[in-house]
Amino acid sequence: MYIIPPGKNSSNLSPSFISLLANDGIALAVTNKYGQGLGRSQKTNFAPRLGVAYQVSPKLVARAGFGSSTMDLRTAVFRQTLERTIRPVQLPVSTSGSRARYHYPTCGPGGTPVTATLETGFSCTPLDPLVVNASGLALRGIQFNYITPYAMSGNLTLQYQLTSSMSVQAGYVTSLARHLEVFPGANNVTGILPTTADPTKIPASQGGVPFPDFGKVPASQLRTATATTMVFRRRSKTIRGRAEFLATYTWSKVLSDAHDLLNGGSLAGYRAPDVPGFGIRGDYGLLLLIFGMSSISVAATNFPSARARDSFPTPVV
Repeated sequence: MYIIPPGKNSSNLSPSFISLLANDGIALAVTNKYGQGLGRSQKTNFAPRLGVAYQVSPKLVARAGFGSSTMDLRTAVFRQTLERTIRPVQLPVSTSGSRARYHYPTCGPGGTPVTATLETGFSCTPLDPLVVNASGLALRGIQFNYITPYAMSGNLTLQYQLTSSMSVQAGYVTSLARHLEVFPGANNVTGILPTTADPTKIPASQGGVPFPDFGKVPASQLRTATATTMVFRRRSKTIRGRAEFLATYTWSKVLSDAHDLLNGGSLAGYRAPDVPGFGIRGDYGLLLLIFGMSSISVAATNFPSARARDSFPTPVV
């Protein structure tokens, strides 16, 4: 269904556009039935947090925590508001790739050619949506039932006291994200086709595109996941209350199928987002833009004199 909110320009659609919608089985609805926006937002978000600490023995302490939080959707809302204000407009601008001046073949008086300039370029560009040739037009859109992205974090830590001035600590930390916004597009092929095949000539049931009269749709969806896992070890020692030594080693791993819209991230794009049995989940794997291991050593000391301690109340690292 192609939804347009009612307004003074909601009927300014070219006959070509309306005809191709019907030809591809897309219903046209000019309505506020679903609210002022172009979809339904989730209203049942829940973000609990829980922390537990337990002394297993006089020298061993266990700590655990879990929490979830929702993510911001302001960018998506802004884009949705922007797209509500536009209508298809055809801009027949082309170039020969050389420095030769372009000539509009039928833009002059009586349909005669005219040389392209800044002024004639705009005057020869039809800005009337009613004259748009909708063949191959990309239909922008967002997921109708919009799901709020959220993140979950959990940790488990064990700390053991070796001596009165030394302790060791080991922990496991995980961070999970769900329903991240990505842009796999729509009107993609629904099957694995030969490179020589024309997907617009093949029915969607046999692997072609569902809307052959339109182009690939730059639509957004919220159906990806990211998982981060970290394991760390920490050793700390205090010497006579004046010096402290801390050494930490961390191993981490990040898996995801979320494609970054701005820079691509570690994914070069989705290979088959609409192919049954593969989809976006088929590109779930190890991310490249991570630090797998890290080691940090820190030494801190307190000034021995009372005057220095008053001037620098915190340890100097």
